[in-house]
Parts: sequence; C-alpha cells; structure tokens
Amino acid sequence: MDRVILHVDGHQRRFPGPPAVAQIGYFARKDHRVRRPFATWNISFILAGAGTYAHEGRLHQVNGPVVLTQWPGAPMDYGPESAGWEELYLIYPHEAGPALARAGLWPGRPWWPVADPRRFRRAVDDLRDLLLGPVPSVDRLDRLAELAVMEALLGAEQAPPDGLEEAVRAIQAEVDSRWREDLDFPRLAHRQGISYSHFRRCWLRRLGLPPMRYLTELRLHHAARSLVVGEVPISTIAQEVGFPDPLHFSRRFRAVMGLSPTAYRERYRVGRMPSAESDPT
Repeated sequence: MDRVILHVDGHQRRFPGPPAVAQIGYFARKDHRVRRPFATWNISFILAGAGTYAHEGRLHQVNGPVVLTQWPGAPMDYGPESAGWEELYLIYPHEAGPALARAGLWPGRPWWPVADPRRFRRAVDDLRDLLLGPVPSVDRLDRLAELAVMEALLGAEQAPPDGLEEAVRAIQAEVDSRWREDLDFPRLAHRQGISYSHFRRCWLRRLGLPPMRYLTELRLHHAARSLVVGEVPISTIAQEVGFPDPLHFSRRFRAVMGLSPTAYRERYRVGRMPSAESDPT
C-alpha cells in the first residue's frame, strides 16, 4: 500500500503506560510538501529518501533515516525532493505534551539524524507491520511507538541548549521536586535571569501547556499513585496534593484522568483481585 492511516484516539487501553498515540500513518512514497501549523505533537520518521526542513529561517537538508518533529502552533514547512521519501509518522494529542516530556520522548529538537539505523529500522518495521496487518492492539501500538522513538533518540547527538532552554529545564526540575509548594513562576523565572514572558513561551514550546496547569496535573498524577497503593481517604489525599476542596479535586481529577478518584482507585488498586468478568480465561 502506498499510504495507510489509522486513527486510534479515544480507544481504551487495557495496559495504560506510555503516552497514547492518536494517529499513525505510513507513506511508501510521500511526494508532497507540508506547509501548515499543527495542533498536535507529531514525530515523523523519514526512513529513506531526501528533502528539506525549514525551521526558524534556515533550510536544513535531511537524508533518511532522520526524524522530524512538529508541535502545536509552530509554522511547519518540510517535504521530500521530487523522488519522494518513505515516511512513517506518529501523532499524539495536544494534551500529551507533558507526558511525552516526562517519558523522555520529546527532546525539544526540530530534527535529528538516526545514530543506529539498524536497530531503529527494526523497531519501525515492527510498528509498520502492525499497522499494515489486521486490526492492531492499541496497547501494542503505543509500546512499539515508544520503542521506535527511543531507538531514534539513543545515541543521537544532543544539541547544546541555549540559555533560555537551560533555564526552563532548571525551573521544570524545581517544579518536579517542589510540587507540593505554592510556586511563584514569575519569581522562579526572575531568579534564572529571564523574563516571565520569555520563560512562558519556551515552557509552552517544550511542554505544551501553561506552567500552572503543568503543576496541577503533576499534583494529580501524584494523587493517582496515592489512590492505588493504600487506603488513605480521598479527602486526605486531596489535601496532601494541594486541593483543600475535595469536590474541586474530584472534578479536576476526572478531567485529567478520565475517571473519578473513587473509580480510579477501584480500577487500578494495587493487589486488587480481578472480578469474574475481567478474568482473561
């Protein structure tokens, strides 16, 4: 097949783990250029062929195997030479930015060559075969996608961060360690020697959501872990992660996790015996 596209956004995962892929597509020979912004986080594996990628006023020559990225709101301009190129791409939803960053699957670089083509191609071929075969398992799809991105990143030369990028990484590390506290982001930015407006723009490019929302979702993920490993009352967990109003906590938790705290605890509680209807036999 010359072109295959599979939409899996919204499909229920039996084994939640890596960020969930929303769409995957494959071109045996892509022959058109892309000139538009996206609302999603995209990773394009250029497996063979050559072309160009325009980024911040510079035109980069790319030769497969190479990886291109596209992120929400940024103008994009890339495509193959006249002979076309072979491409497999992954699309993650807009809200997946923080999860991709936490998993190490979003390096914050527009493109990079693959350091180990043999291992990378093997991982991508498994992913392509899954796409081209019978209706695939979405859980297997997520994990093969994660493996393909990992193989593309392993051994890749790291571009040295500029001062702003380095400052934002330092602030993110501080947020990740001080998430229980009431953090003042303008003050954190000032302490790193950058303006809040510059900090916020770079933060959004890296993580895909505003700093306070990142902090809120980080607290909710910590709450999710507390829900499944013990019997602490939900109201107490809400207080511990910075939500004095349990009702407000429940609403925000459901909005991010897709389940109420009670339902989440029941479904994912550590050591819970499976019910008869969930028994795989």
